[in-house]
Amino acid sequence: QQGVTVTYECEIFNVQRIPIWYSLRLGPIRENQLTTGLVLIVTSLQERKQFETQLQKRSDQLEMLNQIAIAISRLRDLPGLLEEILKQLQLAMPLDFFYVGLLDENASQISFPILYDSGKRYVENPVSVSHNKWISQVVNDGQPFLLNRTKSELEQALYTHAMGDKSRLSASIVIVPLSIGDRILGVVSAQSYSLNTYTPEDVEFLQSAAFQIAIAVDNARLYESLERRSEQLAGLNRIGVAIA
Repeated sequence: QQGVTVTYECEIFNVQRIPIWYSLRLGPIRENQLTTGLVLIVTSLQERKQFETQLQKRSDQLEMLNQIAIAISRLRDLPGLLEEILKQLQLAMPLDFFYVGLLDENASQISFPILYDSGKRYVENPVSVSHNKWISQVVNDGQPFLLNRTKSELEQALYTHAMGDKSRLSASIVIVPLSIGDRILGVVSAQSYSLNTYTPEDVEFLQSAAFQIAIAVDNARLYESLERRSEQLAGLNRIGVAIA
């Protein structure tokens, strides 16, 4: 009636029931100032929408990394810091299962100062690095590990070396090293019970977070070492005063 062109953006399900973004542009066909018909132009927006989604995700992840850096500058105790880092990571990527594993001085055992499964914290005893083949691979190679299992792979998988809720298996797994230079301090892992959750971009993000976590772990260990040294010196000083 008004003779104007209108444009809508919407999602339409294809035959595989996958939602695809389209632009629908509907305009009038005019003749002698009268509308004699309509023309509809349909354009796929899927690539643009995917790019916008990825751009927003990357922006959110960068903000989370900034928040982690702020938390590291404010917190000294490692347990509290790891809890804060977990909160930030949960805002940037799916985390059904999460842990940080720290190597001992001989790099033969790994302990888990923080391990959450489905929002519940679990306490796990230290284990040999070789106990878990994926952790062992990351520690030895210093390279990230990404696994998106298929439904059939999940059905055939064994529940060996499971942690947290041992009745469930993760479908999507990322493990990255905690490293400073050539030193491997441990690993950090993000996991999901949903299929095909993680991408190489998620691995890259977790690696960036792991670098900051590694610095925090190293600083916390140094701080603890200095405190112990200070207490030892204070003890020796008290003994010297008592003898004198």
